[in-house]
Amino acid sequence: MTAADRWIGALRDSSKRLGHAVADLPPDRLGEASFAEGWTIGQVLSHLGSGAEISTALVRRGLKGDERGPIREELLPVWERWDAMSPVEQRAAWREADERHLALLDSVDPGQHTSLRVPYFAGLLDLASYAG
Repeated sequence: MTAADRWIGALRDSSKRLGHAVADLPPDRLGEASFAEGWTIGQVLSHLGSGAEISTALVRRGLKGDERGPIREELLPVWERWDAMSPVEQRAAWREADERHLALLDSVDPGQHTSLRVPYFAGLLDLASYAG
């Protein structure tokens, strides 16, 4: 098992725990304050979901050998779309975006775990550093 495998497993475990925590929350609870000061539960899920969507695009970029990092003009429409969703939509969209992201990480050939470079916000990262 590689370091990337361990970090991806930790991401999957965290996602599963969060999914269980929010799965049965009624719509009004999703609009309540989260533990992140100033953010509702829905806004936290929106942040995580938009992050998963953006990160999926960046991993795909890296798999194609494209080293261009995040571009603000590409990010703004993603954030605007997520911000416009209701809390219930944010929860559902988070689940979908998170699953796509995790499935993509799971699909990376083990031989690429050390050679893949993900063009992330902090620069080019190997898969273990990115997932960590």
